[in-house]
Amino acid sequence: MNKPSTGQESEAQSQQLHQTERYGRYFQAICNNASVALFIVDERQQCVYMNPAAEELTGFTFAEARGRALHAMIHHTRPDGRPYPLAECPIDRAFPENNQQQGEEIFVHKNGHFYTVAYTASPIREAGGVVGTVVEVRDISKQKRDEEAFREQARSLEIVNEVGTALTAELDLAKLVQAATDAGTEITGAQFGAFFYNVINERGEAYTLYTLSGVPREMFDKFPMPRATQLFGPTFRGEGIIRIGDVLQDARYGKNEPYHGMPKGHLPVRSYLAVPVVSRSGTVLGGLFFGHSKTNVFTEQSESILKAIASQAAIAIDNAQLYQAVQRELAEQKRAEEALRESEQALKSAQAELKQHAEELEQKVEERTTSLREAAAQMEEFSYSVSHDLRAPLRAMQGYSKVLLDEYGDRLGEGRSYLERIIRSGERMDLLTQEVLTLSRLSREEVELKQVSMDRLVHDVIQAYPAFQSPQAEIEVKPLLDVVGQESLLSQVISNLLGNAVKFVKPGIRPRIRIWTELREERVWLWVEDNGIGIKPEYQKRIFGIFERVHSEGKYEGTGIGLAIVRKAVERMGGSVGIESDGVNGSRFWIQLGKPVTA
Repeated sequence: MNKPSTGQESEAQSQQLHQTERYGRYFQAICNNASVALFIVDERQQCVYMNPAAEELTGFTFAEARGRALHAMIHHTRPDGRPYPLAECPIDRAFPENNQQQGEEIFVHKNGHFYTVAYTASPIREAGGVVGTVVEVRDISKQKRDEEAFREQARSLEIVNEVGTALTAELDLAKLVQAATDAGTEITGAQFGAFFYNVINERGEAYTLYTLSGVPREMFDKFPMPRATQLFGPTFRGEGIIRIGDVLQDARYGKNEPYHGMPKGHLPVRSYLAVPVVSRSGTVLGGLFFGHSKTNVFTEQSESILKAIASQAAIAIDNAQLYQAVQRELAEQKRAEEALRESEQALKSAQAELKQHAEELEQKVEERTTSLREAAAQMEEFSYSVSHDLRAPLRAMQGYSKVLLDEYGDRLGEGRSYLERIIRSGERMDLLTQEVLTLSRLSREEVELKQVSMDRLVHDVIQAYPAFQSPQAEIEVKPLLDVVGQESLLSQVISNLLGNAVKFVKPGIRPRIRIWTELREERVWLWVEDNGIGIKPEYQKRIFGIFERVHSEGKYEGTGIGLAIVRKAVERMGGSVGIESDGVNGSRFWIQLGKPVTA
């Protein structure tokens, strides 16, 4: 084969060059007019080409981007402010991995705002190696917003359908309005919502209730119900929806006394949305109200959805009220029928029951009488056993212990202290036994009430006990009224109260006691006041029980029965007993007894 001439070779090369230049112009035209942003970066990830669409997308000119790392210009920071390292960039991996990368990312515009893009990063291969990357980028921010709006609308419609289904099925009015309020709060994005609605009670009286969502009910308990002011009135009158971007700037805000705006402590409301809830008959059932501390929160879309919820709520409320009315009528009818049946049954069984009760009562009286006799006999037997059989060995133990102490005490050493403790314990046990017997006797013995001179009785008790006399104690007795009671029981009561008043004082304090009487509503009140240690309020109901002690035995001696004896004795005389004390500054015991009848 013959080789072409030199002239022919030059012509072919010229045609090839011309064709290459033409293709270059075509490529340039395609890139310049492409709607997609194109970038070319070299093996160092530095920008070597940007088309006009890329300049418009990023805000940078090619002159500003040439030779700079593309990632550092438009992909350096995440939307939350954190830096975006190049090593984590999926677009950058197209070059080292020699593989096409596709996906979605968020770029940073030259002016600082973020926007969502879809990208394709393709490696440029030459002579078997990768020399750069072509990056195609498309702004999909509007698409994302549309998708989000679509999802939000779909979610809102889903909620509306769910709410509609739930409201239709709910016949409990309180649960119904709570569900409507919760749904409206969620859909509108409100910080809190409220539903004020009118209710008719069984007597036909109208009143207003409300439910809340987003905040605890306590935050509104101290505020009055909203009035039909310029701002609330249109909703309560059913005049339509009110949506305000900033309620503080609205001409209707703050025109009414006494608050001229929101009451002190009210949640901060800037965005405001309210819709009336109107029944099919045109009656305004109430209103849904929503608020947010930020401005311009509520949208036209949330307003329209809320309107649909209000319509569904109105139908559901009508149904619930109708259901409740029917239930009230049925319940009333059922009560009437039940009352009639009960009356008939009562009439039929009255005579039989009266006869049966009479027979049972007679039998119970006989059984109770027998039981009381047996109990009295057992109590007498027990008291005798305690008084003689149990106390006898106790007295023997005390006697032998004292003999042992007297005759051998100097040789017992430390044992002397233990023996003394045995003697004291025996004495305390003997005292405890005596007081238990006293309490038992008070429950059994016959009580004959008659007029008693309290002046004489109190002075006799004071003279009988040296501890009650000066200088050990200072007792002031004012002229006392006579009472109806039993002298032996009253002596027991007074001696116990005075004994406690003398005993329960702080060390080094001389007991001061004051006794007086008052007449209140045909009852005599006897007061015994002391300067002792007092009894705290939390113990005052317990101290009249048996074995109840406020202070430890080591600090103040006692059996814990004295005040139980006082209570039992007073009750046997038909009276009552109590105490007044702040727990620090002494105590005032009172006894309430009958007043003698004068001729």
